[in-house]
Amino acid sequence: DVGRDLPEMEARAALSLPAGLNPRARALAAQWREEAAGDNEAVVRRALAWIGEDFSYSLTVPPSGRDAVDDFLFETRVGFCQHFSSAFATLMRGAGIPTRVVIGYAGGYRNPYGGYWVVRGMDAHAWNEVWLDGRGWVRVDPTAAVAPSRILDTIDDLAR
Repeated sequence: DVGRDLPEMEARAALSLPAGLNPRARALAAQWREEAAGDNEAVVRRALAWIGEDFSYSLTVPPSGRDAVDDFLFETRVGFCQHFSSAFATLMRGAGIPTRVVIGYAGGYRNPYGGYWVVRGMDAHAWNEVWLDGRGWVRVDPTAAVAPSRILDTIDDLAR
């Protein structure tokens, strides 16, 4: 329900991060939280602006190491929806904003002859929801923040 308090157990889960991983992302998130002075929406906007300015979308991604989010955010800056949603969740949680990753489908098409929807594996997508006081869970798609000029390849490109 919009406006309700986030239950403690749900908040704890939506703020949890694995111990000892991605120290650079955690430090950046803490810095953003301090600079935003409690304005969670400002932190969300800042992360999306950074993605729009400095990141590229590609299905051809170099392998990452133990600190995969740090590798993505500070080294390669190239990825697909799972990279963007996991990095965004790490940043938001590190800034004290409850966040969850949502996995589903974006796309598909309606078959005009059979009257049904066709949804394929290539329509799979991952995005986020952040908890904002007074608003509840709010959908945020960090992959959609990537500038169109920075989309390097898609499934259609790789199929050719």
